[in-house]
Amino acid sequence: MTFSHEWRALRVLVRAAFASSLQMVSQFGDLLLSRQHSAGAAHERADLINRRVRLIAAICSVLTLAWIPIDAHVIRWPYWGEIMAGRIAVSLVLLGLALRPARWRRFNAAIEVSMLVAALHGFFLYANDVLSISGYSDGPSGMLAVSTAYFYLPFVVAAGLSMFPLTALEAVLPAGLAIGAMTVAVEVWPQFLGGQSGLATVWRIILIAGIAVLAGMSQLHFLLRLTAEAMRDGLTGLLTRRVGEELLDHQFAHAKRQNLPFALLFIDLDRFKQVNDRFGHKAGDSVLSVAGRTLLQACRRQDVVIRWGGEEFVIGLPGTDAAAAELIVKRLADLGLGGRPDKMPVTASIGVAERQIDGVERLRSLIEFADRRMYEAKQAGRNSYCFLGRPVPWIQDIEAAA
Repeated sequence: MTFSHEWRALRVLVRAAFASSLQMVSQFGDLLLSRQHSAGAAHERADLINRRVRLIAAICSVLTLAWIPIDAHVIRWPYWGEIMAGRIAVSLVLLGLALRPARWRRFNAAIEVSMLVAALHGFFLYANDVLSISGYSDGPSGMLAVSTAYFYLPFVVAAGLSMFPLTALEAVLPAGLAIGAMTVAVEVWPQFLGGQSGLATVWRIILIAGIAVLAGMSQLHFLLRLTAEAMRDGLTGLLTRRVGEELLDHQFAHAKRQNLPFALLFIDLDRFKQVNDRFGHKAGDSVLSVAGRTLLQACRRQDVVIRWGGEEFVIGLPGTDAAAAELIVKRLADLGLGGRPDKMPVTASIGVAERQIDGVERLRSLIEFADRRMYEAKQAGRNSYCFLGRPVPWIQDIEAAA
């Protein structure tokens, strides 16, 4: 008997360790590749990176111009004039990055940050070329201090990567730009090192960039956890209505711009009030929880699955035409939405709408089409879905499903 208890405890520990290992692998995958992020987390992260890039670009644009009087005081003409021209050029680039139209703001995160890094390092290389011609130590006493400030620009930019919640692979490009710029400067203009070792200088920027990347990944991990907690309904694990509507709006606008199909399902569980009245709210919560898990199982990662309110759910299906949407409805019927305490299967009334076929220009109109069809399915006797014709039975054989 004792051995049996010990063996059972060992199995529990092994299962717990295995589950923990899977969770760690999944979390590491989220920090390595962005494609594993949920649609909600990806949207929030993209907005955060976009806002920070624009803010930093605006600040750097102003500071770049504000440094011109210092160059004019320390660097002799015409060299400070050449550097001023470079400052004006890079300031305009940074200003364009900060003020670019909304439709140009949805770049890949690595490209977004790399544009900022490339602009700053392009100026760094240009300025060092001019300074190497003017002479690092031939000017006034402040020349050395100014050249030192230019020298540390790649280090500052590399450290600044810690501000962005990037995955490991996304951070390779901007970090590589910082390291590459310093490597070029060390090889082409060794005099700006002031007697320091070129290898040691490159090694230092590699360390700084590496630490910044790790800090950014830590920030990403925190963001993913925080987003998951804030965006998910505690009972079903689905997106909340507020967050879900925002994501639907973003995906619908993309489908409209690219002239892509976009389908939407409006789902209402049948006779859910009976479950609460006859078996209690705890049983109702269990029904909702199982239904939520099934909806997630039936959908793809890019689909937006929302608890709309009460026993109502909405699913946004980007890139999905009418035929594919009906296949998902049938897949849901095959999986089933769980059972009631009286052993009867949970059924649903479903309305289907699709952007191109319904000819709608606004997300709200698409939702209204699907909602109206859901009520048509409900009035036809429930356990059915409705698209462009009469409601069609959803779970074909209720007895078999039970």
